[in-house]
Order: sequence, then structure tokens, then C-alpha cells
Amino acid sequence: MLNGVKSAFGGKKLLKRFAVGALFLLMMTQLVPIETFALETPAPIVIPPPEHGFTDIAHVIGNLSRIVFIIALILVFFYFIYGGIRWIISGGDKAQTEAA
Repeated sequence: MLNGVKSAFGGKKLLKRFAVGALFLLMMTQLVPIETFALETPAPIVIPPPEHGFTDIAHVIGNLSRIVFIIALILVFFYFIYGGIRWIISGGDKAQTEAA
């Protein structure tokens, strides 16, 4: 049945002609100038920077990294104090000294 359709409508020649015609129409639509009906150029929108708070993502990341570093230092300090207290309390027991 498909062979009958191809021969009745020209087959591959018709497909080529259709493709070339569609491409030609597409190209012609790109060449036609498109009118815009804007009467005047609008004024640019100016957003003032905030007076307080964050103004740049780099500052946000820098502040967060400082906070995380300070918290880590405080935790390390208390961990050393905790280990020292466990070492003192171990009373010479080898297993508890190693755990401390």
C-alpha cells in the first residue's frame, strides 16, 4: 500500500519538494521585518542597594565560614578539656587512660 502512495504522489521527489518549500518559507519569514509598536523607550529600572544586611554572596559565604570555624575551635577546645579530665580521673588504669 505504501508503494502505491509513493507512486501516486511522487514519492521521494514530493518529500524533497515539500522539505525545500518549507525551508524556503521558514527563511522568508526570517527576512520579513517585524514592526514594534513601542512609542518610547522605557526608563531603566534602578534597584538601590540595601542599607542593612547582606549585599554580596561572597560576604555571606565568608561570614558563614568564620562562624563555622569559630564553633569548630570551641568544640575542639572542650574536647581537649574533656579528654584531659578523663585522663586525670583514670587513676592509672591502662584501659581508661587509652580511652581518654
